[in-house]
Amino acid sequence: MRYIFGDNTLDTERYELRRTGERIPIRPKIFQLLVYLLTHRDRVVLKEELLASLWPNQFIGDTALKSCIMLARKAVGDCQHPQRMIQTFHGRGYRFVAAVTEASESPPEGPTRSLLVPSRESAEGIAASLNAAHAVSAPEELGHAVAHAPVTGREAHAGAEGRDTFPDVLEGERKQVTIL
Repeated sequence: MRYIFGDNTLDTERYELRRTGERIPIRPKIFQLLVYLLTHRDRVVLKEELLASLWPNQFIGDTALKSCIMLARKAVGDCQHPQRMIQTFHGRGYRFVAAVTEASESPPEGPTRSLLVPSRESAEGIAASLNAAHAVSAPEELGHAVAHAPVTGREAHAGAEGRDTFPDVLEGERKQVTIL
């Protein structure tokens, strides 16, 4: 479900908030708060109801709730004194008052989908490398002894002279690390 209000779009399927097409990073609890207020926008949501639904079986004070409301207002661009989107009813609770349009379909994913789904060529390459790795380890699985000797950097580099990518891996970036 997508909720469109002002120049914001809250997509519950993708778990993201966008303002003028740009993704706004928000914490999961703030996202849950916005979804709850949007789904119950026809009435004032009492503070106790918000606390019970967002933090079940936990003791959370009014200060934490006010902080979450403030961050939610900031995320949707409602930081001015006349509250245009999330209105406070002092001593009662909160209500989402902006005009909201609901859309059930998400827009096409475009570049996001291409990053998640490998191309046919890369999928075939991955399958071939997995088959090759399985074929190399097959004697070991059948109970035959396979001798493994450590390979030094020079030996690996010398054996990889015919390849294009392996020397680049060996000549990678080095960083000093302190372990406590």
